[in-house]
Amino acid sequence: AGSGKTTTLYALLDRLRMERPTASFVTIEDPVEFRLDGVAQIQVSAHGELTFERALRSLLRQDPQVLLVGEIRDRQTAAVAVEAALTGHLVLTSFHSGATSDAIVRLLEMGIPPYQLTSALRLVVCQRLLRTICPDCGARKPVDGIETCDACLGVGYQGRTACAEAIRLDAALRAAILERSPADQLRRIIHEQPGFATLAEDAQRHVDAGRTTQAEADALHGSRDREGD
Repeated sequence: AGSGKTTTLYALLDRLRMERPTASFVTIEDPVEFRLDGVAQIQVSAHGELTFERALRSLLRQDPQVLLVGEIRDRQTAAVAVEAALTGHLVLTSFHSGATSDAIVRLLEMGIPPYQLTSALRLVVCQRLLRTICPDCGARKPVDGIETCDACLGVGYQGRTACAEAIRLDAALRAAILERSPADQLRRIIHEQPGFATLAEDAQRHVDAGRTTQAEADALHGSRDREGD
C-alpha cells in the first residue's frame, strides 16, 4: 500500500485510451477510487458476492479489449487474469511484491503454469514512492524541519515521486521461467537485461538529480525488508 500502484495503472489506462480511442475499456476495482470518462468501472468486494474473480469471469464473456484488474489477491483471480491475457485481452493489474523477480515467483507459487505465464506476461514494474524535496526551502537548507517553511510547514518535503524497476520478458527470462529456475537465478538474469536498474539504483538517480534526499533513498531498503515479499 502507498506505492502509487493505482496512480500508475490509471496513467497507463489514460495513455491507452488516447492511443486506442475506439477500444472498449473496463476496470474491476475494490473500491473504485476515481471515476474515468468513457470507461466502464465495476466495484467489487472481497467479502461480498461480486469478487474480482467472478467479475472478471463475467466480463470475459462480454469481450472487452482492455481490462484493468485493481489487484490480484488469490490464485483464482490470477488464473482468470492470465486466461484473459491469453485470449487476446490487454490486462493491467497489480499485487504486492518486493521486486520484479518476486512478482514472477509469486505468480508461479499461485499455481500459474510456466508455459502460460511466459505467454501471458509482457511487462513487470515494481515501484515505491519517495518524498520530494520542498522546492521552496529544500535547496537552501538541510531537510531537518528546524526552520519553518510556509510551503511544506517545516517538513522539508512536498509531494512524492516514484522510483521503479521494470522488466520485459526476453528469451533468457522466458527460458528460466519455463525451467522453474529459483528466485536468485531469475534475479541474475533480470539484472543482466540491458538498461535494467534496481529500485535502489533508480532511487539514487533521484537523489543525484536533487529531487529527494539520501535519507529517503536509504529508507527504501528498510521498507522492502519490512514487507518480506
